[in-house]
Amino acid sequence: MSRIIMCVDMDSFYASVEVRDNPELRDNPIAVGAGDIEMKPEGVRLGNYKEISGAITTCSYVARKYGVKSGMRLRTVRKLCPDCILVPPRMQRYKEVSDQIMELLGNFIDHEYLEVRSIDEAFLDITETVKDFEEAEQFGSNIKNEIKEQIGLTCSVGIGPTKSVAKIASGINKPDGLTVVPPKIVDEFLKDLPVKKIPGIGKKTSDRLKKELGINTIGHLASIKDLQKLKKLFGKNAIYFYNVAKGIDQSPVMPRSGVKSISNQRTFSKAVEGEKSIKETIVKLAERIYNRLKKGNLEFKTVTINIPFDVKTFHSKSISLKHYSNSLGTIINTANQIWDENIAPEITSIRRISLKISNLRKIKTTQKDLTYWFKNED
Repeated sequence: MSRIIMCVDMDSFYASVEVRDNPELRDNPIAVGAGDIEMKPEGVRLGNYKEISGAITTCSYVARKYGVKSGMRLRTVRKLCPDCILVPPRMQRYKEVSDQIMELLGNFIDHEYLEVRSIDEAFLDITETVKDFEEAEQFGSNIKNEIKEQIGLTCSVGIGPTKSVAKIASGINKPDGLTVVPPKIVDEFLKDLPVKKIPGIGKKTSDRLKKELGINTIGHLASIKDLQKLKKLFGKNAIYFYNVAKGIDQSPVMPRSGVKSISNQRTFSKAVEGEKSIKETIVKLAERIYNRLKKGNLEFKTVTINIPFDVKTFHSKSISLKHYSNSLGTIINTANQIWDENIAPEITSIRRISLKISNLRKIKTTQKDLTYWFKNED
């Protein structure tokens, strides 16, 4: 069975946070960076300075229309776009927003299947969360909508059978894109793309591939006959480049050390009403969560239900237990309590529901799951 991997890549993250926090910057060309001029929190117009040195970290999509690119020298940015507004970087603020985004992603999938790749990018292994790539597309759309509604930023999502395909796909329709590449169209999707689209291949490597081997596209690289020459030029990276070009990439999604939560969610094709149907769904979600809990030899203390309350609100309610538990019944009963007391009075129908347990810890080796004792009764 093919894996289903998702890459969530925030769009022009630093600049987008600045625009979100200061709406007056909206629709203006923005760059985040530093120079040898007196900076102001609200930013300065580069065209106001005759002499300036320094560089930008990133820029908004409005600025990119003028040819401005990440890493450019300030004097070049000023020449291309005198109206560009330079704002100082606020790394602590970006980290705060990044933490919010990653926490939101954790509402959709276990941390076991979530890799925080960087401050503005994450991989999700959703193989066990969705049944196929069609459902994965809806899952990706849900994530995009929640990030936009809850965080106020856009992201681009790529979905494919490998991390590299998902990463490449996430950059195809930026900003605010969603690109799905099922296994059967991977070769067609990759073949005409510039070889520099492969993660790890920059300008120098792509220029060398063109000069030494006449390779311009990923398809050209995938069809190369002389692998020894490729190895001679690029060493151990050669096989990685070649395999990615062929759509081969077994690299796993690597979570941060320590599982922080276990969750599962269900998205319905149409709104579901009625207590019976909803509670049957809660039981199924709880059973899947319990299987992972048991596999990891873990116990929990907090149960959470996340659900869209309306088009702009992500409704989330939790109950923390007095004592740790590793019981399926406790998951189901606590989730039902959350539903009955906190959600049912306000919601008559749902399109998506997510159940999560958190505040996890390893079970001591002397402690046995209750099912152990039932199985070993005299």
